[in-house]
Amino acid sequence: KAMRSGGMGGILDMLDGGDDEKDNAGFLSGLDKFKGMAAAGGATAAAGAVAGKVSGGLGDGASKVTGAVNAGTDRVKAGTDRVSATADRTASSVGSMGGDNKSGMGGMLKWLLPLLAVALGVILLLWACGGGDDDDNVASGSSDAVCPSNLVIQTDWWPELEHAGSYQLIGPNGTADQETFRYSGPIQDAYKVGGIETVEVRAGGDAISFTPVTSVMYEDPDITLGYVNTSDAAKDASTNAVIGVAKTLELNPQMLMWDPAQFDISSVGDIVATGARVLHFDGTTYMDYLVNQGSIGENQLDPSYGGAPDQFIESNGGIIQQGFASNEVYKYENEIGWKDGSPAPVEYFLVHDLGFEDYPAMYTVRADKVDEMSPCLEVLVPALAQAWVDALENPDEIGDALVGINETYDTYWSVSSGINGVASKLFNDGIAVNSSDGTYCSFDTGRVNGLVDILKPVFENRGLDYDSGMDASSLVTNEFCDGAPGR
Repeated sequence: KAMRSGGMGGILDMLDGGDDEKDNAGFLSGLDKFKGMAAAGGATAAAGAVAGKVSGGLGDGASKVTGAVNAGTDRVKAGTDRVSATADRTASSVGSMGGDNKSGMGGMLKWLLPLLAVALGVILLLWACGGGDDDDNVASGSSDAVCPSNLVIQTDWWPELEHAGSYQLIGPNGTADQETFRYSGPIQDAYKVGGIETVEVRAGGDAISFTPVTSVMYEDPDITLGYVNTSDAAKDASTNAVIGVAKTLELNPQMLMWDPAQFDISSVGDIVATGARVLHFDGTTYMDYLVNQGSIGENQLDPSYGGAPDQFIESNGGIIQQGFASNEVYKYENEIGWKDGSPAPVEYFLVHDLGFEDYPAMYTVRADKVDEMSPCLEVLVPALAQAWVDALENPDEIGDALVGINETYDTYWSVSSGINGVASKLFNDGIAVNSSDGTYCSFDTGRVNGLVDILKPVFENRGLDYDSGMDASSLVTNEFCDGAPGR
């Protein structure tokens, strides 16, 4: 840059046969700038060499670091000294030439070519060590080692197609651990960003004794991302605050189902008229909403559900039970003998259609770690979205892997190709579609604000502490969805 701005014009003029004395002055000015650049650049290059050597040496021990640093610094210093010395000799030679440039051209070429070779070498060294354009440095190194080498994702249930994108990060060749209910393996190359080398997907629900994911995230600092519903993030905001950074599904497949032969239900108001017991997980916020709304009587609530079909079977379908439309409907109609020993049709309402428009299983980060994790999230979130797009477009491979993972875990929970096929169809029909901005990532903040508005009176009735100023910005961010793909 110095040669271009001050001296290169003088060099080219002299080589072209110019004889104006100002060419010498321009060339000498360029040399002075070049000497300054060499000195400053030498320090920059030394710092770059030291940083590179330190980074490489850490894995081999502290003793190698010291040697590497000294060697890198000495080599750069020696090169800088040689450039400065050459520049001094050049300045002296040109100064003695005076205005007659042509008379010294033969000798000048003898020292000019080595000088240009050294200059080119220094420029290349500065570029390689980080002395080039700042924007290039950010772009080429922005995803290097900004994330944990092992990405840990805590889900909220057993492996199922509703979690396909997270398992897609590993693919079908990971390892399922029956003792810990964790699936792990190297991250697939298509999603390898930020220095992530391996991924660990942990089962939730009774795999973690039904401990809320927000609590587990604050107990275990190894967890990078946790599956948390928007409503649960709001409920736990005063104790274990998390921020949603990307969606997993657009609509919540959570449902209430019943035996149509026993219950005549065509609207949500009919549920309370049945007087039937409503079996659900303890602490479900949407159930409090339905009670507040008058759709379910408080005396109907039975929070003893654990995910197994035993109570539905024992009652011969005489209860209303929560579940996932993308899972249990197929099971109860095709696999589970709940009606006089045989499967039978069920009907259901999606909780979403009852006015509770939750985002299910958001990828969340602890609120106190969002700033720290930002460099990672900038590259990780688009990769997560890509994994979901890939899994949803070609669900069979990861779907078959989920069948095998559950077989290894050997619990009451299972999935099958039939369940996965029904789930995939429901996903394409609206449960797993793009966000309004065309990405498979972002949240509708208006929708989140609407959910918050109906949650506040629920929290008030339950005596829960909450921030009266809570809104979408307290619970979700679309900051990291820039550049995320869509289906």
